[in-house]
Amino acid sequence: MWSNFTFTTRSGRQYEVDLLVIGKGGIHLLELKHWSGRIVGDHQTWVHNGRAEDSPRILADTKAKHFKQLLIDAGGRDLPFVHAGVVLHQPTAEVRLTARGRKGVYRIDGQGPEGLDELIADGLAVTPDNPRNAVDRRRSVELTRLIDKAGVRPSVRHRRVGNLELADTPLAEGPGWQDYLARHPMLDSVRRVRFYLVDRSVSEEERAVTLRAAKREFVTLENVNHPGIARAIEFYEHDRGLAVVFDHDATEVRLDHFLMQKAAELSIDQRIRLVRTLANTLRYAHSRRLVHRRLSPLSVFVRSLAHGRYGVRVRDWHTAGRLAPGSPGYGSYAAGTRTLEALTDRAAHGYLAPETLHDPGADPILADVFGLGSVSFLIFMGNAPADTGEELQQRLTRERGLDVGVELDGASQTLIDLVRNATAGDVDLRTESAERFVQELESLIQEFLLREEVAQRVDPLDATPGAVIGTREQPGRFEVVQRLGQGSTALALLVRDPEHGQAVLKVALDEDSARRRLLDESEVLHLAREPRIARGLEGPLVVGGRTALLLEDAGRESLAAMIRREGRLSLDFLGRWGRDLLEILAALDLAGINHRDLKPDNLAFRERGKSREVHLSLFDFSLSRAPLEQTGVGTPPYLDPFFDLIHRPLRRGGRALRGGRHPLRDGHRPDPHLRHRWQPPGGDRRRRHDRPRRLRAGTCPRRAGRLLPQRALA
Repeated sequence: MWSNFTFTTRSGRQYEVDLLVIGKGGIHLLELKHWSGRIVGDHQTWVHNGRAEDSPRILADTKAKHFKQLLIDAGGRDLPFVHAGVVLHQPTAEVRLTARGRKGVYRIDGQGPEGLDELIADGLAVTPDNPRNAVDRRRSVELTRLIDKAGVRPSVRHRRVGNLELADTPLAEGPGWQDYLARHPMLDSVRRVRFYLVDRSVSEEERAVTLRAAKREFVTLENVNHPGIARAIEFYEHDRGLAVVFDHDATEVRLDHFLMQKAAELSIDQRIRLVRTLANTLRYAHSRRLVHRRLSPLSVFVRSLAHGRYGVRVRDWHTAGRLAPGSPGYGSYAAGTRTLEALTDRAAHGYLAPETLHDPGADPILADVFGLGSVSFLIFMGNAPADTGEELQQRLTRERGLDVGVELDGASQTLIDLVRNATAGDVDLRTESAERFVQELESLIQEFLLREEVAQRVDPLDATPGAVIGTREQPGRFEVVQRLGQGSTALALLVRDPEHGQAVLKVALDEDSARRRLLDESEVLHLAREPRIARGLEGPLVVGGRTALLLEDAGRESLAAMIRREGRLSLDFLGRWGRDLLEILAALDLAGINHRDLKPDNLAFRERGKSREVHLSLFDFSLSRAPLEQTGVGTPPYLDPFFDLIHRPLRRGGRALRGGRHPLRDGHRPDPHLRHRWQPPGGDRRRRHDRPRRLRAGTCPRRAGRLLPQRALA
């Protein structure tokens, strides 16, 4: 018998074993759980004192399989079966498991479901029917020597990654990775550390796939600042493999577990809000050219917020990729791996677009839309659309998409169409983008959500067209006309205001960092005196308990949307809007303002003057007060590749300006990898003529235009 030991698989996974026993019926690997309170569940999920989690039997089975492989690698032949079991040894626990969930679960004698006497009598002391699994005294000695040879060792406490001490057991695991909780010994902070593991027996090509996944996830998430996307903090090379450190919120619950916990409590309003938050997160990711490719409830975590609201956070971006420039419709893609199968948990296959598992060239946007639709099905219905990829394919063929109406009598046609269109098996019939999904979801919200009669009780983040919201002094001041979109900081609402007509109400998503950004933006807008910049009309205001700014309407269509629709622009528009960009930048330069996120998505069109000629207007100054040392602030394709800690220019608008002109001229975005590929001649010391030309502070637009090559505007 062995207790409290650790073993390491050939892929680098480490497992703690509580108890290992050799009996007449084979080898028994046992998990010991001192759980009190009420335990209910089945063979997949247990709910322990109201919190859902995977059955510990699943992890025990995984350990048993890896332990047998460890013995085979050590030279073992014709080995007996390695049984997995869970022993609940808290006598006061109330255990209510299904018949299938009780299999392999034991308690102390007399406490049920199965006492230790049954484990000893049936598992340890009885000779099995299959002679291969029988263990006599001689074979027991051989197995003992083999186990010692395999390299099991006493459990080691306080393993480290950098300055962080790792927990003893994994928090979660999947194909190619293991997650551990980690704590700083001097600080009261908890992090999540993900190890990317490579089997020693695989080819160099397969090893490279996993290592690229680790680096990709860190580089992808290092500069993403959105409450719905898990943020990467640090990257380490460790003796177990590459490790990425993430923020960790202990209150987060995996989506499928959350839905099991809250099945009887969640209203349709709360379910719709969950879908809306997830859809807006995905839309934000796509706006930054980031795609997930394997969205499923295993990658979505839910946390509780104030006022009965819930937030979501998407993890597992190691199969993600960046949309490649060159297509207005994002049709091309810089693929992350040869195939998703190597890095995808089989439990997720019932949610993934069928074309993605075997076709690395499948459209990643449409794959994410499918995942959004299938996860929405789970949120609305409370059960998975399918258990396997094969079952999912059969259902799609039969229903032409996931049909909520098959399982929910009286379902709204709007709800049926929302989910079925997003999960159409035929990609030509599938909802074309997360943006379009959000628009269709808003139609569903208008149908389902009852409008509050008392305006001050309406949360602006949930306000739908027609809702009336306002301040404490003027509770019915604003009528919501349209939801314009949501970014990482705020939600933009087009409102009708008796004092200013139609305007944009920008509402902070939280009263912490998002509120500070809005306050910074309010101060900056008072300094900007340029007709091509959307002015601040009023604020900061408190609307429905949330900080907000009332802004001039910059225009209904963004430059990015226009370029996606039209492609390359005519010379007339290039000249006019190129001059607009130069004059905007010159005005910012004179005012001493750094926008920090100049891009086509933050430029819109509106008419000016008596001629009603259409010109560009700039908006969203939420990043303008970000410290210059934070070189990753902004959107990757438009970041200045020359803006670094060694050679930092006074202004950062030039690169973004050239990035903004690039889509005007060529009809697609600049190469997002330019920032990482470019190397200055002669190393870090750049000759003066190698540096990019920049606008000088105080230059007039006409002179500024002469400082740039003429071909930049043509």
